[in-house]
Amino acid sequence: MTLTAAIYAAIPRSVRNNNPLNIRLSNNQWDGKVSGNDSAFEKFETPVYGFRAAGKILINYQKLYGLTTIEQIINRWAPPSENETTSYINHVAAELGVNANTQLSLTENTLAKLMHVMSTHETGRLLGKWEYFSYGQALAGAQLALKT
Repeated sequence: MTLTAAIYAAIPRSVRNNNPLNIRLSNNQWDGKVSGNDSAFEKFETPVYGFRAAGKILINYQKLYGLTTIEQIINRWAPPSENETTSYINHVAAELGVNANTQLSLTENTLAKLMHVMSTHETGRLLGKWEYFSYGQALAGAQLALKT
């Protein structure tokens, strides 16, 4: 493996794909979707488009399935058969400062905060400190998701 390949491989997949919440590959024609070499996850032009797509999915979770709590949302987003869902739920609830069973209304700010925290769980933090994706990117994605 070359040094360049090793460095590339060390960058989290969600960062390489501009896909902060690791949306699985689908036939959806997302705004900002680009083709790429990842056979499992979507790839976007920018993180804002990745957040927009995630926002659309989360909004649909409420509208179509009535999922309004962090516990309900995360259980669908990251099912226990594939993830350590309980720690994911606890992390998101703690970061948002609410109970995991508190009903959320996905307003612009709430959606942005939820997605931003989920992105830190999905991606981790650089050197355990710095976030790969900013709240501003999540907010811009939330605004687009709620607008279009």
